[in-house]
Amino acid sequence: SRGGHDREAITRFRESICIDPNIGWTHHHLALSLEKEGLLAESIEEFREAIRLSPEKRADWKRDLRRVLLRQNRGNEVRAHWK
Repeated sequence: SRGGHDREAITRFRESICIDPNIGWTHHHLALSLEKEGLLAESIEEFREAIRLSPEKRADWKRDLRRVLLRQNRGNEVRAHWK
């Protein structure tokens, strides 16, 4: 099932982060997998960490962050991340 694939991906990304927590791409892919599993609060935190670690991807990844914030009805935070 797709859900099983996402849960396995979450486990793998978390293992990678334990080895090296300073790679923005890993946090970003973990955030995407968490979002697919409906774990939105965790996804938001991972998107924020990915953006912090990889400022060159900030514009692209903020779109993902805004999408998840909207899914959680956190529009006030979306405005804060618009720039």
